Amino acid sequence: MGILTGWLYGLFCLKWKAQQSVVGVGVNLFASGATAVLLKAIWQAEGMSESVASIPNITVPVLNKIPVIGGLFKSQSPYLYLTILIVAAVWIFFYKTKYGVRYRAIGDQPFAVQSCGVNVNRYRYIAMMVSGALAGLAGSYLSISQNNLFVVDMTAGRGFMGLAANIFGGWNPIGSMGAGLVFAVAQAGRFYLNDSAIQIPSQIIQMLPYVVTLVILLIVGKKAKGPESLGKLVD
Repeated sequence: MGILTGWLYGLFCLKWKAQQSVVGVGVNLFASGATAVLLKAIWQAEGMSESVASIPNITVPVLNKIPVIGGLFKSQSPYLYLTILIVAAVWIFFYKTKYGVRYRAIGDQPFAVQSCGVNVNRYRYIAMMVSGALAGLAGSYLSISQNNLFVVDMTAGRGFMGLAANIFGGWNPIGSMGAGLVFAVAQAGRFYLNDSAIQIPSQIIQMLPYVVTLVILLIVGKKAKGPESLGKLVD
């Protein structure tokens, strides 16, 4: 479904030349409504699904005994290790292969790349479909790893935090992962504040990760340099 959504976004933007931000909002609203409809069709329920089997956490023998970092290998979701592998694979692809060089060149000078005989839009379709697959994978973590059910709009804006992490990380997979860790710390901080002796309204605590996101974007956003042709189309 993530691949299909990425292809649909590409179809509107690349073939029909629609404004990318507007299409992004439309696809986001469509996905939100579609999941609610599917929830009703599959479980005959509104709001949340029935409980389903979840992916169990795993412990890596030997590595979980390492001082300080051993906790990373003890009772962790397989998604953690999969995320690290994906980041490493994406970095190698973009910086160590000719196809990655083409993608980076397309981001800055798509017309120059097209003049060399490269089908720029084909590369863009593939990129958006892979991005859709990764977004779907990220969403599945919430419903079959962190929890064992689906709740309507359970992402609660985390996708936009991912977009902010990409900007904060300088459009680099390793930098984006580092930015994601910053946001994750802010997210986890809510639970510690809930248990603290300081009386803070729960609504303010829930705002914490989003406030951190906005502050970081205000500080870093103007300095971050994205691809020069970001948002531009190639005929």
